[in-house]
Amino acid sequence: MNAGCYAAPQQSLNRDRAEISAAGSLPILILAPLRNDARFTADFLTEANLLPVICSDARQLCAQAGPTCGAILLAEEALDKESIPLLNEVLLTQPKWSDLPVAIITSSGEGTLDRRDRLAAFGRRANVVLIERPFQSATLVSTLQVALRSRQRQLQVRELLKQTQADAAVLRSSEERYRRLAAQSARQARIYEATLASTVDLLYVFDLDGRFIYTNSRLPAILGKTAEELLGKDFHQLDYPPELAKKLSRQIQEVIQTKKPLRDETPFTGAAGEHIYEYILAPVFAGDESVEAVAGVTRDITTRRSEEEVVRASRDQFQEMADSAPAMLWITEPNGYCTFLSRSWYMFTGQTLAEGHGLGWTNAIHPDEKEAAGQEFIKASERREFYLMDFRLRRADGEYRWVVDAGQPRFGADGEFLGYIGSVIDIHERKTAEAALEERATALRDADRRKDEFLAMLAHELRNPLSSVANAISLMKDRENTDDHSWATDVIDRQTRQLARLVDDLLDVSRITRGKIELRRELLDAASCLESACEAVAPLIAERHHTLEASIPHGELWLDADPTRLEQIFVNLLANAAKYTRPHGMIWLEAQREGGEIVVNIRDNGDGIAPEKIPAMFELFSQGERSVARSEGGLGIGLTVVRGLCVLHDGTVSAHSAGRGAGSTFTVRLPAASQPGRAQIDHGEQSREPKGAGLRVLVVDDNVDAAAGLARLLARRGYAVELAHDGQAALKAAHAYSPTAVLLDIGLPGMDGYEVARHLRADPCCYGALIVALTGYGQDEDRRLSQEAGFDHHLVKPVDFATVQALLADCAVRIK
Repeated sequence: MNAGCYAAPQQSLNRDRAEISAAGSLPILILAPLRNDARFTADFLTEANLLPVICSDARQLCAQAGPTCGAILLAEEALDKESIPLLNEVLLTQPKWSDLPVAIITSSGEGTLDRRDRLAAFGRRANVVLIERPFQSATLVSTLQVALRSRQRQLQVRELLKQTQADAAVLRSSEERYRRLAAQSARQARIYEATLASTVDLLYVFDLDGRFIYTNSRLPAILGKTAEELLGKDFHQLDYPPELAKKLSRQIQEVIQTKKPLRDETPFTGAAGEHIYEYILAPVFAGDESVEAVAGVTRDITTRRSEEEVVRASRDQFQEMADSAPAMLWITEPNGYCTFLSRSWYMFTGQTLAEGHGLGWTNAIHPDEKEAAGQEFIKASERREFYLMDFRLRRADGEYRWVVDAGQPRFGADGEFLGYIGSVIDIHERKTAEAALEERATALRDADRRKDEFLAMLAHELRNPLSSVANAISLMKDRENTDDHSWATDVIDRQTRQLARLVDDLLDVSRITRGKIELRRELLDAASCLESACEAVAPLIAERHHTLEASIPHGELWLDADPTRLEQIFVNLLANAAKYTRPHGMIWLEAQREGGEIVVNIRDNGDGIAPEKIPAMFELFSQGERSVARSEGGLGIGLTVVRGLCVLHDGTVSAHSAGRGAGSTFTVRLPAASQPGRAQIDHGEQSREPKGAGLRVLVVDDNVDAAAGLARLLARRGYAVELAHDGQAALKAAHAYSPTAVLLDIGLPGMDGYEVARHLRADPCCYGALIVALTGYGQDEDRRLSQEAGFDHHLVKPVDFATVQALLADCAVRIK
């Protein structure tokens, strides 16, 4: 067994391979003295689609030479004294059915006597084939193929013997059982026949030509015939309707050809009238799997069809109702698995049928509420109870809308919990309205609270100056202690101004919030207004021992503004800083031009503002922290007035604070105006020069003390003064006195100030006279009425005497 043993060319080898059969699946044990010879031979056999197994020695070969071994391939050189006994034992101990093929590759020629004896010994004990060297490759393959086929037949014989033995055993064990069953067969046959006859279904069998060869009693009864009249006949012979007979005959042949069952239904009019029948035709197979007959079962489904029509009509009616309902209707199983969703659901959410069914409907719930909604459903499902919950649902356009989902548990006739039926309704507008109402209610409650606090503070703020004034008056009544008169006068003046400021703030905030205030703009340098504001709050700053540092550049802060209102803005902010800074504090005022804006910062090292409080600082009646012992005063409307006046000037005001105790900064930004020429400045300065006095003034007021006090002040400054306390007296005094100016109260008894003014304007004695309203009425409507009645100016009580003096001085200049 070496390379020289294969002398066939390659093309011959390829031709031989085509002849190798499936017998190559049995292993061929190879034993050669040289490992390379064995490997070379094994490779060749593998290419020939055989299954070689190389054995290292005779012991391994003998261990594998069992019933599943196909053949043994030996080199003559491997037969030595040690291997021959082992191989003899294997060959002699084979089963009776086994004759293991052995192929020995030998050298050519007779050889020695010893060699001939060894080969002869194998020839007597085994199915041995000798292959002499050199040999064709096809010879080796063909020899092994024949040996393998012989071995396969031996294995088949073995299996046949085993099966025969098993069958014999089964047959012996079955004979007794067969004898027992045979006795029961007739009785069981009778039972089967009785059962088939009693069933409500129609049972029958056809032969291959479509003739009845069996039927139970049901079919003949329907046809109005006997079983004997049906057997051996086809549908045409039994007077079936021609079209039905053709259809049934065709279907029987279809079952025979396809060997598959067929299901159908048909209406049929028989002895019991017209009914609907459902039938199944199935092939009956012979032992060789051929069809030897066709069996059929027919069932009357007339009642079932009627019930199905009722159910279908009910279902269609429910579907129509559900699709027409304004709500989105749904049905789920106990685990939330959705089995029905109305059309309105799909139209609302944009989901498809596949996306909505099952648990897909939950994907339309807002992610923030999906888990909570699922937990609510599970909790209600565990308790088998009604539930109602709100969540946001994604609409087809992507917007999330608030909906209310209501679920009612469903139960079967036996009380079994089947799941839920429910509805989903869009309540987005209602939910939004409720939220807006709640927000509005919260705002109203907050406003009401702040209003109550404001009224309480207003009473406090009014009583304080009134108490001071009352005490000062008591001191002034003591004529013996004149040293207190000057102090009492200062108190009355200061507290009167405080009362006037409170009243002015109330009137201003009312006009601002209603958009009724009117600015009297002029081109001005804001430095003068800032300095006036600093002077106005100087007493408060001194009282609290604060230090005010002001940086106010002159000639750079030009504005188109109302000087009175501008000063009011900064007085309020400076007073606010002084009140909310502990004694001996610092206040800084810094003004500068930044681009197209005039920016004023008022900063303090006082109490500061909590960040969350800043947005509400400018709301009406909003104040800082207060206590019963608080002494700063104020009505909580100052910052509201400031913001309103800034807006009217096309500007803004903002607040900043690092927190409680860290001080605060208020920043006012107003649009800057172009710097005026020198001529404008000079003219403005001249217009504000004092104009002198010496006028005849008529003071008309039903409050005798107020009229007398004003008359004394005017008389001290050189004015000639006459008094009147009602309308008629005023007209009479004016006719006799011909006043240059009339200071006229509007709220007079009998004839009011408006009517008095109209009469004065019509009287030649008052031609060109200055008529000024001094009144407690300060609304825009009051100002409009006074203007229509002929008043030149409208001053609200209490009136600053300096303002009255300025008006009279201008009047004196005008009449010169």
